[in-house]
Amino acid sequence: MFKKSAPKINAPKSEIIDTTESWTLLFTAIQQIFSNECSNLSYEELYRTAYDLVQQRHGESLYDNVLECLKYRVNTIVKRILKPLKDGDHGLLRDVTTEWENYSLAVGMISNVMMYLNRTVVLNNPDDYSPISALGFILFRENAIKGSEVGDRTRRQVLQLIQKERDGETVDKMLIKGSVNMLNKLSCYEQELEGPFLTSSSNYYANLSQSLVDASSVPEYLRIVKTKLKEEAFRVQYYLLDPTKQKIEQIISEEMITNHLGTIMDSTSSGFGIMLRDDKISDLKTQYNIFAINPSHIKELIKKFRSHVASHGLSFVNDEQITKDPTLFIKNLLDLKRKYKHIVKESFDANPLLSTALDEAFRQFADGTVQSRMAEYLSLYLDSLMRSNEQDQDQTLDDVIDMFMYLKDSDVFENYYKTHLSKRLLSSRNMHQTVESQSCTEKVFVTKLKLECGYQFTSKIEGMFNDVRLSRIAMDQFEKTNKSTLGLDFYVNVLTHSFWPTYDPTTLILPHQLKQCCRAFQEHYDSVHNGRRITWQPNLGDGLVIANYPNGSKYELLCTTSQICILDCFNACEANQVWSEEELSSTTGIPIRDIQRQMTPLCSSRHRVIIKDENGYCWNEEFKHASTRLRIAAISTKETTQQVHQTESKIEMDRKPIIEAAIVKIMKSRKTMYDNQLIESVVTILRPTFVPSPIEIKKRVESLVEREFLERDEKEQSLFRYLA
Repeated sequence: MFKKSAPKINAPKSEIIDTTESWTLLFTAIQQIFSNECSNLSYEELYRTAYDLVQQRHGESLYDNVLECLKYRVNTIVKRILKPLKDGDHGLLRDVTTEWENYSLAVGMISNVMMYLNRTVVLNNPDDYSPISALGFILFRENAIKGSEVGDRTRRQVLQLIQKERDGETVDKMLIKGSVNMLNKLSCYEQELEGPFLTSSSNYYANLSQSLVDASSVPEYLRIVKTKLKEEAFRVQYYLLDPTKQKIEQIISEEMITNHLGTIMDSTSSGFGIMLRDDKISDLKTQYNIFAINPSHIKELIKKFRSHVASHGLSFVNDEQITKDPTLFIKNLLDLKRKYKHIVKESFDANPLLSTALDEAFRQFADGTVQSRMAEYLSLYLDSLMRSNEQDQDQTLDDVIDMFMYLKDSDVFENYYKTHLSKRLLSSRNMHQTVESQSCTEKVFVTKLKLECGYQFTSKIEGMFNDVRLSRIAMDQFEKTNKSTLGLDFYVNVLTHSFWPTYDPTTLILPHQLKQCCRAFQEHYDSVHNGRRITWQPNLGDGLVIANYPNGSKYELLCTTSQICILDCFNACEANQVWSEEELSSTTGIPIRDIQRQMTPLCSSRHRVIIKDENGYCWNEEFKHASTRLRIAAISTKETTQQVHQTESKIEMDRKPIIEAAIVKIMKSRKTMYDNQLIESVVTILRPTFVPSPIEIKKRVESLVEREFLERDEKEQSLFRYLA
């Protein structure tokens, strides 16, 4: 088989031509193109004429002749444009843009005729020649625009139109757009228009800002800046080039914000701080969006925001009137956090840098350093929240967790939380409910704690819940065989010593019936769990007492076990007998200081079950109340100064083995270490729980040296070695 070869196309052969005649033909055609009288031209003939000239090595002469034609045409255009103009007459812009459009169209047509010239002479000598279309643009730019009166007038009139528009006048935007497009195609937009435009804009906004800043409030001033930014963005969109937008925004930012930043941020009547104080969400959002143009402005806003929140918080936590009520104190503190968190979200577009600044500010006054009882107050608030049985507490619990994370010493909160939790779990109002229903919200909070702090932090707390669950099972077994013989509704919680707070031994003397119940449960428990020892803590319990009055009234009183013992004293005596505190103390085994605390809710004006006078306490036989079921037991209250010292001492004692364990762990891994390095490592490893002082760490190191876990280097006393 034979493959059919593709046909070859041979270039036309050029005949010897008269160069003068050929050029005359091309020159005449070029003039007709410029005069827009080209309808009768034969472009095929013109192309062939130019082709023949190049083929016969007259390409360079042809290029020079075209160059002269274009240059002559540009000079003709300049002379035609330059004519006397009255002030405000923008006819020059129309003439320039019209001439440019006609000229650029003609140059394009000429470039098509000279296509072979571009492909040979120009392509082979790029350093010496430019394509015909580019040549035409260069000549127009260099002779009609740059450094010429036409260029100066064009620039001046465009800037005048822009200024008139800024002043509120209606202008011909298409005229400006045509001029901008011309300069852009000529590659001189930045030099000829954008630079002068930005300079004039800088002067305009400098003068405008100076006149407005003193006459307007900060929010009003910022709204004007916002309007100006929108106007300039519209100009860029309609007739300027996109790169100009960022530059004009920077001009406005510099002249209207940077130069007046002190006034905007620090004005005592309407500045940034005042807007934060008054929750001016919309105005703050306007300020943020304007400041976002300049990174240095955002940095200043973050700095001022952090400073304002910290100052506000410090004054809040140092207010003695506010801290008198711990629950209200924490509630207001959470409201303060929600306020600024809402501002960050709505006004600052949830900027993570501002969220971080908010956390840093809160950590300055909510970490337990300024207000040493912050952990206790937070636990008391949580205690009040759990007892309230309010619905939809999930968000509030998240807020409490956020506040907890600011604490420097989380173990202090853990101590108070376990104390208050134990009272809630052991409360008799929950004893007949299932663990799931009584502690759903509690478990939600513990789960949130575990997510933030890990399993180790919540293991003992979860052990407390497990004890309550197992106690329910144990009581079910006990009641199957003993309920009919007890004579009253009796409930015992069996607690694992290591999970629950440490309780002092009690001297409480129980009524006879309760003693019998305790004895019966003791015998049952010993029979089921051989070898376990029960230590009774009756003062932690509470119960329901039914009070019958001579007038036939009957009330159910929910009291602590100590209050039940006190009420039993009045039950076993004459109606009008008066008891002194000493007599009640000796009969019940309750210390006198606790007698006063237990009697306060019984004698309060709210209940007044017991009457107190100068002689002592007596039963109120005329007691009346709208409700038949009364809760007498007091809820958790703020600890006294003495109790705080006791708690702090206990926490310090609990920390000692933790610090020592951290030291041994580090030294076992490193073998040798200098004291400063050891202190830094211990602080780092314990920081999630608490921050030990260097002095305490040194004491623990000395203790470990004495017990031969560590030893000092004989030559360098600051170097320690681990002893296996």
